[in-house]
Amino acid sequence: MGGGDWLRNGAFVVAGLFVLFVLGWGTVSLIDQRTDHEERTAIEAHYEQQKTTSNIQRECAPLAPQSAKLCIYEHLAAQERSRLQNEDHRAQQEMALASIWLWVLASLQAFIAIGGIFYIRQTLMETRRIGQSEVRAYVHVVPDKMVFTGSAEKPFHGKITFRNFGQSPAKSFSAIVGVAVEPPPFRDEWERGAVPQSRSDLGPTGEAKFDLPADNKLTQAEMDGLLTGEYCAWVFGVATYKNVFGKDCATRFRFEWDRNFGAFSMCADGNDAT
Repeated sequence: MGGGDWLRNGAFVVAGLFVLFVLGWGTVSLIDQRTDHEERTAIEAHYEQQKTTSNIQRECAPLAPQSAKLCIYEHLAAQERSRLQNEDHRAQQEMALASIWLWVLASLQAFIAIGGIFYIRQTLMETRRIGQSEVRAYVHVVPDKMVFTGSAEKPFHGKITFRNFGQSPAKSFSAIVGVAVEPPPFRDEWERGAVPQSRSDLGPTGEAKFDLPADNKLTQAEMDGLLTGEYCAWVFGVATYKNVFGKDCATRFRFEWDRNFGAFSMCADGNDAT
């Protein structure tokens, strides 16, 4: 996880927390507004009830005392039923609204929690990867005086040196080294003519030196081709090993004879390491 991933994940968490804060603040504000509205509604209902009671009393006053009481009772009972129905309807609406807000907040909290867990997991994985990369083995190839002798019997002489630049051993280290002389371009069947060579483990800063294959005799046509530039010579191969974390690693290499400088130089292709 590069720097861009860290910034994106951090921005995701910050944005989620900001949205959660805004929704929470909005919910509290709505609750406060609802409370103020209910208080105003209660006061208005109280005065409205007093006004209605006075109207009922005036309406029922012309009746006989017993009939007036019954009239007032029936009107007040009808008023109370209407009030209770209105309050019940309002309570149902408030419960539905509260349920929606609770569902929204719970969903957002779950979303933020999942994002946070994912971010923590990615952070731990990146920390583990960085820790492993700091201590794992890194085997690279160093050419060691590889020369073209000009003799058809033993045209190439020198060594290939493998060096562990890491902080832990390269376990079960082994290498294959080969020499190819042919018209360019290089054929990527690098196993041909390569000689397997092995060594058990290669410790930190350790080296393993291997001679170039001794049976690399050339024909006269190949010798002439090297001198005229129609042919080219390559030293190539691969080193394999396991790092301390059990991962299989490989280092491929390829050097090309440069007749103008009379030396082997690393090719643009054919060199990589895992």
